[in-house]
This record gives sequence, C-alpha cells and structure tokens, in this order.
Amino acid sequence: MAHARAWLLLLLHAACTPALALQSDQAQPLSSAQRSGSDSLGACDSDDYKGPSVAAILGWATKASIQHKHFHDYSNTAVRGVIAEHDIPPKTVVVNMPRNLALSIVMGQKSPFPSLVHQDVWQSCGENVKLALVLLREAKRGQDSPWQLWIESLPHEVATLMHWSDKELQQLQLDSTPTEKDFYDQIKQQLADITDDYGRLQSTPLVHDLDISLQDLVWASDMVTSRSFVYPKQEVWWSPLAVGTAVVVAGLAFKAPFINKWQYSSQVSAGCRYAFTACMAAAFFQNKYSTEGSHEVALLPVIDLLNHNSTSQGELQASRFSSSLRAISGPHGFVAGQEVTHSYGDKSNEMLLQFYGFVEMENIHDIYMADMYEWTKQRDNVSEERWHFLESDPLVMQALHQAELKKSGWSDAVMESLRYLFASEQEIEEGSALDPLQWFQALIKYREIPNVMTAWKQELSEKTEQRVFQVLHGFCSHIIALKPTTLEADKKQLEQLGAGTASNDKSRLALQYRITKKELLQSCVWQYDPSQMAP
Repeated sequence: MAHARAWLLLLLHAACTPALALQSDQAQPLSSAQRSGSDSLGACDSDDYKGPSVAAILGWATKASIQHKHFHDYSNTAVRGVIAEHDIPPKTVVVNMPRNLALSIVMGQKSPFPSLVHQDVWQSCGENVKLALVLLREAKRGQDSPWQLWIESLPHEVATLMHWSDKELQQLQLDSTPTEKDFYDQIKQQLADITDDYGRLQSTPLVHDLDISLQDLVWASDMVTSRSFVYPKQEVWWSPLAVGTAVVVAGLAFKAPFINKWQYSSQVSAGCRYAFTACMAAAFFQNKYSTEGSHEVALLPVIDLLNHNSTSQGELQASRFSSSLRAISGPHGFVAGQEVTHSYGDKSNEMLLQFYGFVEMENIHDIYMADMYEWTKQRDNVSEERWHFLESDPLVMQALHQAELKKSGWSDAVMESLRYLFASEQEIEEGSALDPLQWFQALIKYREIPNVMTAWKQELSEKTEQRVFQVLHGFCSHIIALKPTTLEADKKQLEQLGAGTASNDKSRLALQYRITKKELLQSCVWQYDPSQMAP
C-alpha cells in the first residue's frame, strides 16, 4: 500500500517513451550545484541558486537535437518558464525530443545497474523511488552524464507537503472531517515510505560507494513525483505482442461463420474479407497495446520547462513505434509573449500541493472530497432496505465514501444515490424498471448502458429534491462552521501578504489552499440552498 500511494501520482500522468540504456557504473560525488535550480510553477526556488539558466538549458537541448523553435526563456522572482516568440497555432509541436534523451525506467524492469543495486532490493522499491535512483546515479556521474547540465538546473527543493512541519501543516486546517484527516495522514506517510526504502538501500553499493544520503533520495523522489510522465513503452512492429495479436485476430476472423461463406465467392467479396480481417486486427491490436503493453516512467528535459495550467489542453504525444516524444499545443494555441504551458492532468489542489508544491487558485479540476455515506446515514432517517440496496453496489459505495464536490456541484453518483434514498414510494416504483422505450431514451440521453441508478439521474419531485438539497447544504454549512477562519478573513490575510511574497512561502500556500476549498464549500451552500428552490 505504501508504494501504491506513491505510485498513484505517476499513473495519473499520460503520454509516451523508451527505457534508458545506462552505461558505466562509475560516478562522482553529488555536488551542491547538482542539487540546485529554478523550479516549475508554484514550487520552491532556492535563494542561493547559481545553476544553469533556462537559456543555457535550451542551448544544451538544441545541441542534443531537442527541437524547441517556438519559445524562449522566461523567469521572474518566483518561477521559471518559457514564452512564445511568435503566435503558436493550435495543435503545433512545441517540443520534439528523441526518446533516448528521456531519463526513464520500464515498469517491472530489472535493476539497470545490478553492481550498485541488487535485483532483490531494486524489486522491493516503489517505481518512483526506482526512477529517483536512476536520477541520483546520473547526478553522481557528473560530466560523464549526458544529462549533467539539465540535472544541475533542477530545483534544490520543492515545497511539497512532506517537508512541512506539524505546525505548518496545521495552517491547512485539515481536521474538520475524516477525509481531511486521512489526507493529513497520507502526507505524513509519504516521507515515512521513502525512509523505509532508504533503509533497504543502505546495504547497497549505490549508497555506500556513491555516498547517497536520505536527503539525496528525498530530493530525487521530489523530482520524480513533481516532473515525471508515464507512457507506453516503445515497441517494434515484429514484437511478440504485435505479431501474436495480429495472428490471433486473423485466425478468429477467418473462423467466423459469416466470413467462411465468402471463401469461394467472387474476388470482390474476398477483398472485403481481407479488409475486414485487417481492420479487426488493427483495432484489437491498438486496444491491446493501449491497455496491456508495458509502460515507462520518465523525466523529460525541456518539456518539464512547460509550467502547469489546468485550462491548457495541450498534450504529450508519442507512439509505441515512434522514436520521439512531442509536446503539442492545445486547441487555442498561444499568442506572442504568452507563457507556453500545458496541463499536468485533472489534478485537484491536494495533489498539486502534495506532489508539486503549489496551488492553482483558478483550478478547474479542483474538488472537495468528503464521506457523504457516513454523514447521511448518521443524520437522516432512511429505511435500511434502501441502504442495503446501495451498499450492495461497490461502485456506488465508493462514490459516496469519496464524494466529490466540484465548482459545477456534487458528482452525478452522489446526486443519484441521494435521490434514491429520499424518493417517495411512487417514485421508487416508477424508477425500478424501464420499459424498452425508456431504456432506449436513457441510452441516447446519457450515452451509457442504463442500469439500476439511471432513473435517478433526472430531478424528481420538489419534495425529494428539497431533501437532497437539505443534506448537501447542511453538510457544507457544517464544515464551513468548523473552520477556525472564514473565507473572507483568509482572502484578506492573503492580500496583506502582498504580491511580492515568494511562492514558496508556506503561509501563503496554506492560505491559497484554504481559500480554494472554502470557495467550493461556499458555492455548495449557495447552489443547494433549499430556501432558494423555485416553487
């Protein structure tokens, strides 16, 4: 479970790259310059940073055949990034890098340097720690590493939550609900997991011979969790997976009864048969590769200069059969002078602060998560029969235990469950079964196979909707009342800090986090106020 928690972040990144062919096991001690650097959006900058500039990194990238002709360096007192030199059209390749310049591992691979880390120890580490070891080993190689200048440019530290003291964490106000307390426990466990991994690594030559400390491993783990991507491993067309899939699908297709009758038909029909078989093989082959193929975890120089923006719809593209990785601009492109960004994915501010060290005030993917099952069951008189019905569905229970409140409101699963709980007996009877016409209408409307909860997707009677609103409004009002400071007070305090405050100020980050969560709760109070329901 410990490694699963640390690995969860890596699985939320999407893109594509191959394994790194590591060379000699010789390395040099890790210098202070190799552990300093600027940082991506919101993370902590080192005041004494004297490492390579963004311009120097771009110069190194050009020599290494990483194409980046659309932007130039940009830095201010808080963050570093890149600016569009000219208008960049939508869906433009802004970075094109060879796969062999990705610092990567393949999930489940054997130790890439068995003389430094034995296979049994390597296997016991989480995937994020494995890539951290690869990064540390390259950093120790110094000038012998092709990534030396890029490694020297990495941040000296990132203000992720595992570096916060208990007193600093208290500023987040994570004690109102069991879900908030669970988040606090996850933060504390994160550093404990890395410490456990370091304990297992202390017997290896990697730690002894290269003089790697726990602080080094924590730093490298920070770099991995805040910068890594996960994508399919590069394959060749004659790989066993490719050939095997094509052969199996072709065999199945030629055995199909409606295909067999074409075997002695005209050439036109025979051509259709071959085309049908090829299409089936291609579709099945692509599906197998996207779901079952091996994946890599990688650090991507230059691409990691693109800061995060949740509204950016750019993407990282690569194919299993491509030798390059491409960062693509979103559908709106960029205008000259605008910062070139991309999205780290649909990440809440919990994830951004815990793993990246910053908060996005206008995060369109932010959520407030709560256990609506416990809240509703303890406070509302609902028949046990209806609770048993919901409790029999694991997906419904997961949605209630991990209920998500977004700016648009509570998730569909929460609304459907509460409507079922508070529906009248007549509504229950009417919604218990769908006739064929209703089933087809629901399929078209919701674009999913209708199930036992489909009837509760739409609003019910005013009385039922009012009870649902009372539960949601009451919960959010209760949590707001438990907070030691108000939303208005937090906004005023943040304003008093001044625009010049460094982004690594933990008090500022805590205020930003609190404000974004209280804004979600306040929006719930307004949106689900029963007194405001239309008569």
